[in-house]
Amino acid sequence: MTAFDLANRAVVVSDDDGAILAVNDSWMRLLGYAREDLPTLSAYALSADPEPAHIDDVYGHLLRGDRLTDTAHLKRKDGSKGRIRYCAFPATIATLSVVVTITDDISTFQRIKPEPDSGH
Repeated sequence: MTAFDLANRAVVVSDDDGAILAVNDSWMRLLGYAREDLPTLSAYALSADPEPAHIDDVYGHLLRGDRLTDTAHLKRKDGSKGRIRYCAFPATIATLSVVVTITDDISTFQRIKPEPDSGH
């Protein structure tokens, strides 16, 4: 086991395009996914942000070398949505450029109440 595996904070490593490469157990508990789900996941697929272009902006900053601390709206596997606080920064693992994102501990996931159905 490594510090990555044992961290209380949810950690995800993604590539420059937002594809999820690795997660720790805390991340899986936070969002309810299994490791087998990883090949189908990306920052874009997980986002519940009302402004999807926000992800492009975030990755643009990260690819320029910026470190960001912000909040994000995410979708869990069960379909529920919530908001987390995160810190993201660019890194290099071996020769691969990646983005490492660390959330506050998993208790910070705040469920977002679904908007009432307007009947339209």
